[in-house]
Amino acid sequence: MNIIYLTSAIRQEEYPNFLSLWNVTPNPSNQNFHYRLIKSLSLQNNITVITLRPYNSSNCKIKHFDSYKFEENNTSWNYLEVKNNKVLRYISYLKESEKIIKNHCKSSIIIADSMNFTILQLANKMSKKFKMPLVYLLTDSPHNISFLKKKRQDKMIKLAQQADAYISLTNGLDDLYNKFQKPSVLVSGILDDYEDFTISKDHGDYLLFSGAMLPQYGVYNLIEAFKQIDHKNFKLIIAGHHFDKTLLNEKMANDNDIIFLGTLPYQEIRKLENGAFACINPRPFSESLDKYSIPSKTIEYASSRAVTISGINSRLQEIFRDSIIWLDDASPKNIGEVIEQTLSLSENERNALVLEANQKAKQYFSKINICEKITNFLLNIFK
Repeated sequence: MNIIYLTSAIRQEEYPNFLSLWNVTPNPSNQNFHYRLIKSLSLQNNITVITLRPYNSSNCKIKHFDSYKFEENNTSWNYLEVKNNKVLRYISYLKESEKIIKNHCKSSIIIADSMNFTILQLANKMSKKFKMPLVYLLTDSPHNISFLKKKRQDKMIKLAQQADAYISLTNGLDDLYNKFQKPSVLVSGILDDYEDFTISKDHGDYLLFSGAMLPQYGVYNLIEAFKQIDHKNFKLIIAGHHFDKTLLNEKMANDNDIIFLGTLPYQEIRKLENGAFACINPRPFSESLDKYSIPSKTIEYASSRAVTISGINSRLQEIFRDSIIWLDDASPKNIGEVIEQTLSLSENERNALVLEANQKAKQYFSKINICEKITNFLLNIFK
């Protein structure tokens, strides 16, 4: 099957250099998910990736990205030119995309990211112009993007309703977007090739949080909890995309047992996860998050060599059950109590949890299983 994949993701090998071009690095969560899915689909399909690299004129150190192409295995990466001027940038995107599709991809299915307004516009135009089936990836609700006005959020949902089918992370997302009952398939997450990564031994014994450092995701409750407990000479390592460095420094308050490493390449994060005693996702439960998003970090942690501690998510609780240590609430008091209980596990108890979580993660979220699920879905509806 031939697939055109419209995304803002880039090759993982290029991502560290891309991050160095930013004054404040962009959140890598979408990058990680879409890169993994592209690699997954390429196991059984020919993929033409059309990439609109993230850009912010006030935050990026350069004002222009050249277009270029990179071929690997069954995947052709086509990086569109990024102009500084918004209007010229979009016109350029249209022209380049039309040329790529016209010359190389006449009988294809378009898969596109529904959480990017420009990609939504572009995908709808390309689908109509070339009469190609269009499938949107539903990874979150635009209403969860805090900096977007409601009018733009609603417009994004309306644009995504022009799809012929959907790949959705949750049933709630399918309900939100899929008003016309188009075919859909549930894919709650995807893993990288986790067996290939080694263990970090640079920090002694430690617990790990890696991810977006927004207050609503619980990282500051985790820091407070860690300070309040006897953590038995363990350190707390924090890595990821920060939104307020001043607040982060205030919360850490020069505690030598809390180490902030900033935004790191995925391979480095993976080494840290594998070397941790426990990886912690302290995201509090909320009905909106539970309905419209899946904590991909919890899945990632569950495939590591560490015990996983996580805030509750209904779908993941069904899958992992007791192989993950769930936070009944994400208050500092409860997080602290759970950490103390986790640190008291025997080696056999810890190893049993890790092994069971690994098996569940591989069963539900391995690249080959996700590839087969999506490929069979697409073949059945676009025969």
